[in-house]
Amino acid sequence: MNRRFGLTFAVFAQDYIIKEQTPTLAIGLTYRYFPITSRTRGLNDGAGPFVSAVLDFLNTSYKYLGTSNVLLYDEFGNYIGFTPDESTIFHKTVNNLGLTVNIGYNWRIFDILYMEAYLGVGVKMSDYVHDSGMRANLGENNWDTGYSGYFVSSGFRIGVYLNRYKYVMK
Repeated sequence: MNRRFGLTFAVFAQDYIIKEQTPTLAIGLTYRYFPITSRTRGLNDGAGPFVSAVLDFLNTSYKYLGTSNVLLYDEFGNYIGFTPDESTIFHKTVNNLGLTVNIGYNWRIFDILYMEAYLGVGVKMSDYVHDSGMRANLGENNWDTGYSGYFVSSGFRIGVYLNRYKYVMK
């Protein structure tokens, strides 16, 4: 059996209808199971199907413009109403935890390069609650940082075999 673990760190920023966004911290732990055994690895040159499980965490902090109500008082201290203030700056931190299960296929491109395609399903859980004073909804679509629910995962990767010569030297 051939198994691989992977750990991913990412720091990125996305453009939204937001005044400012601090860098996002994303961390992911990947476990891949290759049903091809070590004995057949030499015959297929590392290519073959795999099943993977991915556990990831995403933390994002936003600073955005929104609407708040400003209370109005007369000169005697009596309440006379309110007016909306659209220049209020709000701070929001969104945490997102996800679990994805993928199936895919791994091809060797060159001596140490590989390409893989995958398809799977996953679930995301977020602590985001939409604020009606915020102009953008950060949990509306499944690619948003505040989304909670099920999603379909698909894509391809190009990578480097870091342990390529481990098997050649035996």
